[in-house]
Amino acid sequence: MKKTTAGALLLLTLLLGGCENNLIFMERSGFNLAIDVNENPVTPVHVNAGMMRSIVALVPGRANDNSGEAVSLISGYDLAYEDKAGGFFNDKLVIRSQFASGAAANKIAESPEIAKKIVNPTLTVMLSKDVETRAAAARTKIVGLSDPNTLALAQALNNDKAISKKFNGSNAAAAKQELRSYVGSINSEAALLPIEAQLKNFP
Repeated sequence: MKKTTAGALLLLTLLLGGCENNLIFMERSGFNLAIDVNENPVTPVHVNAGMMRSIVALVPGRANDNSGEAVSLISGYDLAYEDKAGGFFNDKLVIRSQFASGAAANKIAESPEIAKKIVNPTLTVMLSKDVETRAAAARTKIVGLSDPNTLALAQALNNDKAISKKFNGSNAAAAKQELRSYVGSINSEAALLPIEAQLKNFP
């Protein structure tokens, strides 16, 4: 399905591009959600969500025969997933996409800082698969903590000099939400290590 859609978009751009010497930039998003309810007490509900994103650009040359130096195009795309408390349907998926072409792209290219913001809209730091998996495990463990242990973890992290963030120390529900959100925002292994170290005290 993905190959067919991408191929169709590419064919469309080629057909349109054959008419005139124009730059063509196209984007398409598709989202699928499947929910399976069964009698298994361990996993009574199984949710499977997927998104397909296609971006195609046809960038012609400056000459009428499409030869020579290509016309200017700068584009950026960023996807962020915010893991919130309350279950899958409370989480947030944010897509940021922007581009500039022609004279605007030439002008932006003169300023590296602006060009950087176009190419990487949120300057997101991508985690390695290992760190991403460990962060997900930490969030899962936090969700399963009892109220007393949640408050104990929040207090321990508040006293940890390696973490500047302060968590709610009197309300377990609020503390759990803040802890999950904090772990979801971690962008390096160094930031995750203090959390993992404290979680070892809560088997």
